[in-house]
Amino acid sequence: MLDNRIRDLRDSIKGVSDAKQRQPVEAEIDTSRVQADILRLQARDAHAAGDRLYWPIFNLDLKNPNAPEEESHDPDVLLDKYKTLLGQIDETENRLKSELAEALAHHFVGEDA
Repeated sequence: MLDNRIRDLRDSIKGVSDAKQRQPVEAEIDTSRVQADILRLQARDAHAAGDRLYWPIFNLDLKNPNAPEEESHDPDVLLDKYKTLLGQIDETENRLKSELAEALAHHFVGEDA
């Protein structure tokens, strides 16, 4: 809107050669131009702030960490996952048994002494 006002003011002094008549209009043009520049900077800053806030949300190049992983229904893939999980379970059970055996050994060794 300020740009339109500046254009209208310029148009209003076209052909006016008297400096006294031009001076108040030119001063208003300068004031309006400064206000327009300030508003442009504020708009640019607000746009940049919005981009910083919303770009990560709408950036489709990034994987959504909250989205569930795609599940395969291929029996071979599912069987491999199952075998892997069984191996992890066995490993965890063995570690727990070992830690429990160490803890009990220290407990009983302390009672014998």
